[in-house]
Amino acid sequence: MLCISVGCHTQNNSYSIVIPADMYLDGQGEKIDSVWITNDYLMSHPQELRKYARGTGELTLSGTVDKSAWSMIECQTVSGKVLRSLVGGFVLEPGKITMTKDAWWEGTPQNDTITAFIRNIPRDYPSYANAFVKRHSNEPVAVAALVITALNLPQPLNRNYNMFMDLWCQSSSEVQQNSVVTFLKQNYEIPLFQQSLGKKFTDFSAEYNGKVQRLSDYVGKGRYVLVDFWASWCGPCRMEIPNLINVYNKYKDKGVDVVGVATWDKPNDTQRAINELGINYPQIMNAQKAGSDAYGIEGIPEIILFSPDGTILRRELRGQQIENALKMYLEK
Repeated sequence: MLCISVGCHTQNNSYSIVIPADMYLDGQGEKIDSVWITNDYLMSHPQELRKYARGTGELTLSGTVDKSAWSMIECQTVSGKVLRSLVGGFVLEPGKITMTKDAWWEGTPQNDTITAFIRNIPRDYPSYANAFVKRHSNEPVAVAALVITALNLPQPLNRNYNMFMDLWCQSSSEVQQNSVVTFLKQNYEIPLFQQSLGKKFTDFSAEYNGKVQRLSDYVGKGRYVLVDFWASWCGPCRMEIPNLINVYNKYKDKGVDVVGVATWDKPNDTQRAINELGINYPQIMNAQKAGSDAYGIEGIPEIILFSPDGTILRRELRGQQIENALKMYLEK
């Protein structure tokens, strides 16, 4: 048994973390030398190390805590390698916290909440996670939803990032500034920016009725621009149009434009759909493959948010994500 005691407080602040004998920390082939609890994932050198004593029974870590916080158990091997685990984190709070067989935690209110969230994930995960974070926006359990979204959903990178950012936007500033959340957000953005996010827009042109239109007629002119690559025959595209009309009406006087790009569509069909759907924002007609080739688009709708200087900020936006993304940048 290993006991870690931190400070001297009242018994009401006491916690114990119990790891069953068959759930010992994995040293990845090396012997574990030390173990500790941390709520700072970015901390390079922990302030306190305690020697790891593997017995035949359960491992117990105990101490006191003044404020509940998303935490992790970390260890150091005899060679000095620090092993950190994002999945399997827990809320350090008063009470007896026990690791479950599926490597999550139970026994205290917030840890029971996390484990219930994980074990009851439905098919409609985005709505489920959004409702959860909205309900717990100022609690450490919100970090769990962000961690699970970042690491466990087999979605294309842009879509996963958009789901992650939806939850990030609904979280309190304390949750947003959590070191784990900061780490995940940065590590999402690095590969995304290497692909296209953070890069200046690629211009293209289309001719219709003797008039040539370019994306640069709208993008890079000092306003945020939502560009919707769509077609009249595309059901999911038509479903997003009311969201875009709502955003355009709500934010056009606040520095935001919306532009449609008629992709892989006959101009007459595009015009008919514009009239049917009541689209009141500009359109680049008869773009055909020009826009999709410029942005590597294989499926529509593809909704891209550009910054006032023409930098690509977000891609593959859907539904409420459209307004969430705008609000995040406008509020900056």
